[in-house]
Amino acid sequence: MENRMVPLSSFSFFCRRIFREQGGWNSQIPKLLPADVKIAHKTGSITGVQHDAAILELPNGNRYVLVILSKNLADVAAGKETIAQISRLVFEYVSGKPDER
Repeated sequence: MENRMVPLSSFSFFCRRIFREQGGWNSQIPKLLPADVKIAHKTGSITGVQHDAAILELPNGNRYVLVILSKNLADVAAGKETIAQISRLVFEYVSGKPDER
């Protein structure tokens, strides 16, 4: 059996591409962010649990990773909205841009 190593940069590119292609699930980390922020993310959920993990790239090229995990949610919609709000607060801190909405 041949041992084939994949360069980390190739694996990283592959993961980001998969995460970017997860369309239609933008009700958490991406929800309240500007359209010019590039986001590759993966959501997860089961009863009472909502998660979102993302690699975010700002227009200036800076990147950061944000992972938000929850449990014991009585109100899933409120949990998703809270994740979106946390994401917005982190974005404002990292980018130095206060909420302009």
